[in-house]
Amino acid sequence: MTYFYTIELNAIEKALTLVSDHILRLQEKANKRNDKPTVLLVDRIHEKLNAAREHLSGLKATTVVLALLLFVAQAQALSKAAAKDLVRSAHTVSQYQQLASYFHEQEVTFRIEAAVEKRELDRRAQVNAGLMQKYPRPVDSAQYWYTSYVSQADAAAALTQHYIQLSGK
Repeated sequence: MTYFYTIELNAIEKALTLVSDHILRLQEKANKRNDKPTVLLVDRIHEKLNAAREHLSGLKATTVVLALLLFVAQAQALSKAAAKDLVRSAHTVSQYQQLASYFHEQEVTFRIEAAVEKRELDRRAQVNAGLMQKYPRPVDSAQYWYTSYVSQADAAAALTQHYIQLSGK
């Protein structure tokens, strides 16, 4: 998934570079014509483009850091099978804490997925397609996934609280 975002950010950066080059050519033409208002306007646009490019570089760096953090978290986290085995055999405080941590991570993951689907649901709800759409409509699918992720997050939160209580925290 991170690879996809990196490719998208690279495409945006390339588009910004092309637009910036075009703006610089406009600025040169305005300078040749001695058109001061246009030169000032193009200068402001160019500054905004540079700021956007810097922000984009920060996003690319953040994407790489998040990918590394995700990799480390996945390496340290319990697998689904290990968590299932631990649920069956847990009887110490540290095991209950480990399970609480696992289910908390699951809750966070599902809440993030729900937020993504909520944005997609809102975007799809804006589309005014005809009344004769086939079921399931795209908005129905997004609603289903959003509801599913929220439900899974709530279940994981309940399990987190359960194992926190068992650990005595």
